[in-house]
Amino acid sequence: MPEEPPANPAELSRAFADYERQVRIQNYKVGCALGIVFMPAGVSLDYFVYPHETAYFWQLRLWCSLLLAGVWGLLCTRLGARLYRTLGLIEVSLPLLFISGMIYVTEGPASPYYAGLNLVGMGAGIVLRWSLLDSIAVVLLALGMYLAACLAYGPLTAPAIFYNNVYFLVVTGVFIITGNYFLNNIRFSEFALRH
Repeated sequence: MPEEPPANPAELSRAFADYERQVRIQNYKVGCALGIVFMPAGVSLDYFVYPHETAYFWQLRLWCSLLLAGVWGLLCTRLGARLYRTLGLIEVSLPLLFISGMIYVTEGPASPYYAGLNLVGMGAGIVLRWSLLDSIAVVLLALGMYLAACLAYGPLTAPAIFYNNVYFLVVTGVFIITGNYFLNNIRFSEFALRH
């Protein structure tokens, strides 16, 4: 039996992109649902860590969930299917932005809420199946928003804590980018074998 010629690399890449688009749209919807649930659930942290900010942070968390629900709704439309990458970046930017706002309102560089930025990055890296470029964009967004919140807060009074937080954000980001790079290569190889 003669062997079939190998698939055209450009055709294979297009087929993989089409396949991945459907999977990513579905995963982005799951990511929105998780954000809709866990952003408001974080009010339990606010109650114990910053009790005087609980009411204000509750409002911020609800706004974030409402906006994530809007992104989820858009992902269910034809327009959302075409703009899924942009919506995916917006989806992850929303909790990053709101958490950075909480960092600014509380203790800036000394705020323990920097861990929330790590959590969003890791969750996005695991659930949303980012491409390499999207992974880099998300990591830079998280780091940029943290730095902006800290700089806007005022003079740096706790440089050791600030360095600690930046270090963990950068290392987490490197893990996210590296993991997604290898995962994407594995997924493409598996798809090519099936194709």
